[in-house]
Amino acid sequence: LFLTYSAKTKPNLEQLKDGLPNSAPQGLVNASIPVIFTSDLEKMRMLMAQQFYTQSNLTIGALAEALGMPEHRLRLLINKHLGYQNFSVFLNHYRIPAAKIILKNPDRARLPVLSIALELGYGSIGPFNRAFKQTTGLTPSEFRKKFQN
Repeated sequence: LFLTYSAKTKPNLEQLKDGLPNSAPQGLVNASIPVIFTSDLEKMRMLMAQQFYTQSNLTIGALAEALGMPEHRLRLLINKHLGYQNFSVFLNHYRIPAAKIILKNPDRARLPVLSIALELGYGSIGPFNRAFKQTTGLTPSEFRKKFQN
């Protein structure tokens, strides 16, 4: 069972190229995810690969509905089996790497940080700045300056 799961969860080349995450942060995945969640996990990964996480005001209920599963089941998968503290941390796991890609792009150097935050689904700049700084240790502006110079 573990070999089957680990073979299914290896990141594909497209995800590595884009620098976006494939699942939970390194070391947080519970290796004993029950078989009943494997289909749900695969559907969730496919939906996130389509940048579903960029929807503004995305809730766990909306994601559960899009996946066709009860909210409590999705909450159990995200919190217990993937090891995220809460739904916001789960979303930030996708949104912050996407922001880093945008901020490193010299063609988008004039794009305001607020526009990037809104593009990635944040409702305002405050939560984006806090999540970004917590993840990287830098504000989005500091990160951009570091990689644009």
